Amino acid sequence: MNQAYSEAGEPLERPLSSKASIAGALHGSSHVWIWRRKNAGVEVLVQQRAAIKKTWPNFWDISAAGHMDHGETPLVTAQRETKEELGITVLTEQLRLLFVHRQYVVARVEPRAIENEFQFVYALNLNNERYTLQKEEVSETKWVTLDVLKQMILDGKIVPHGEVYFAELFLQLERMVES
Repeated sequence: MNQAYSEAGEPLERPLSSKASIAGALHGSSHVWIWRRKNAGVEVLVQQRAAIKKTWPNFWDISAAGHMDHGETPLVTAQRETKEELGITVLTEQLRLLFVHRQYVVARVEPRAIENEFQFVYALNLNNERYTLQKEEVSETKWVTLDVLKQMILDGKIVPHGEVYFAELFLQLERMVES
């Protein structure tokens, strides 16, 4: 069961089924963008969604992400999804909340899932090269520069999270290079 949210961004007491979540019920998700400094710039780890995924199969996406279980906090979801999808145990202090994004998008691939979410977007600075991939979720991972990520978005190879989402993500990641 997934965590339902009010339009005001408050977690609700009633849980949502996974089916209700992809049918447009407002729910929460956590996104973890793993990044590292490389050659005076930033690279991010992207994952290719497994071919058997119901939504966005074979598309490239966030390093690790998923819907919140009912009663779960965004931070705990970020840690759980990173462990499940990539085999990485993440400590609370390693995650940095970048922003919270309100998203409503209708998948342009079948089935026509509706993602109506509060997305809690985190950064994780990690230089790891080895991952234990959850085969039902992830087929592969690769490090890409921000310029390559921008081109993948333009080419329609990344799950679309919207212009506002990606503009904020790039702004936050570029700030990390400067700090």
